[in-house]
Amino acid sequence: MLCMAAMSGCTATTDSSADADGAAAEGGSDVGAGASSESEVEFDGERIVLIDGFQPEGIAAGPGSLAYVGTMTGGGIIEVDLATGARRFLVEPEIGVRAFAGLAYDAKHDHIFACGAWFQNGFVYDASSGAQLAKLQFPGNAGVVNGVAVTADWAFFSDSLRAAIYRVALDSDGLPAGEIQDVVLTGDFDFVEVGNNGNGIVAAGGTMVFLLNSANGTLYRIDSSTGEAARVEVSGGVIDHGDGLSYVGDDLLVVRNGATRGGVDEVVRLRLDESMTSADVVGVGTSAAFAFPTTAAVLGDDVWVVNARLDDVIHGATKPDDAFDLVRVHLPRG
Repeated sequence: MLCMAAMSGCTATTDSSADADGAAAEGGSDVGAGASSESEVEFDGERIVLIDGFQPEGIAAGPGSLAYVGTMTGGGIIEVDLATGARRFLVEPEIGVRAFAGLAYDAKHDHIFACGAWFQNGFVYDASSGAQLAKLQFPGNAGVVNGVAVTADWAFFSDSLRAAIYRVALDSDGLPAGEIQDVVLTGDFDFVEVGNNGNGIVAAGGTMVFLLNSANGTLYRIDSSTGEAARVEVSGGVIDHGDGLSYVGDDLLVVRNGATRGGVDEVVRLRLDESMTSADVVGVGTSAAFAFPTTAAVLGDDVWVVNARLDDVIHGATKPDDAFDLVRVHLPRG
């Protein structure tokens, strides 16, 4: 069943000026007070230290060797060159105003879509200048807007605290057009009352999406026009504590972060069958340097994984100036 959210609580707006709502100035900024400048970054090819004190969560691969990392701290976006380790704030954070979870990059229009987590909103930015192009406000019953996937016609968002996804049509410029649709999930979707449910999300063709349920370690294929969810049976391994979901060619890549909860931290490569109703685990990668990994971006034969250190954050074991990083592992082979 497709439910259209009320206009008063579920809207998409586009910004008429590049500087609307505190968007970054042309070309972004230096890496911020107290952090090393781009020229001072030490890079060994295995680890990229991000900007001290800004906890990362989502990552999206951009053009060439660039990637974009969203920060839960203040909703900033860090542009990172995975080939050199150089990084800078493309979108400056605003503490207490925003928090960014998942990101997606639209290569056709050079746009970055960002999920606003518990602020129940989303944003679209120019990936070259950092200018804010649009803001989305999700319905009042939204929980945590966590993941985003973008196609030529739609943007899809997951909600970790509801049995629902959201979708909004995109215009010819790749910007939100019209009302956000609140799509209640039915069929096989199994909502867990305690825990994060819908998390990583990727497009599956047309109006279809794949959605990862972190609470029960299940992958679903969902028709966003009806909300009907079909379980994708996974063989040869498990994807419990799954978080980020992305593509490697036609395969899916799942980031698991269960090491502090009786599981493991790893990236799992899934190969879908032709019907997209089942998948086999065809490769696994891990690193001793993983620290509650959440999402990943692929560059060639490498996977760059975000160490969000959420267990430390939740238990107050981090300090305002703590370092967070990306860690490289070899792409699991099928």
